[in-house]
Amino acid sequence: MITIPDICMPIVRNVRTKEERDMLAEEMSELEATLFRSGQEAFEKVLSTRLSERMASAMRDILGRQEFKNNSENLRIFFHDVKNVLDTFVPLRLTIAVKPSEEMIDRLHEWVQKNLGIGVILDIGYDGSIRGGARIIFNGRYREMTLAQMITDTLAKEKTTVMGMIK
Repeated sequence: MITIPDICMPIVRNVRTKEERDMLAEEMSELEATLFRSGQEAFEKVLSTRLSERMASAMRDILGRQEFKNNSENLRIFFHDVKNVLDTFVPLRLTIAVKPSEEMIDRLHEWVQKNLGIGVILDIGYDGSIRGGARIIFNGRYREMTLAQMITDTLAKEKTTVMGMIK
């Protein structure tokens, strides 16, 4: 389990997937660059157009804190901390037969946070040949719980019975 600074928690707690993590890291870099090069108006435009409403609101709350007012060094440290936290996230690789809905991703994310903690993100792939179930890779461990594998295993176990039924 990774340690996440409290100040970063409102930003990173809702990162569900590898894609969302990568996008957030890019957005943090863009926000940081805009804040230090273009001023508050350009920064607010990036907040409004590039980030979700929830994420933009969390950023406004955090950056409205006293320790960030007129303190560019604290701002740099904050952006650096968020990017470092995102880099430490551990992927849970799932290969499933269909593209998951947003609702399914939400349910998977809730399960992951409850059972594995914050800091584990979903890396979802698709393979129609598995028919149902999933292939799971996490922390170097592999587990296949697919319908195709279950059928293959059952046929291998029951080969003589199946062959007797066929003849």
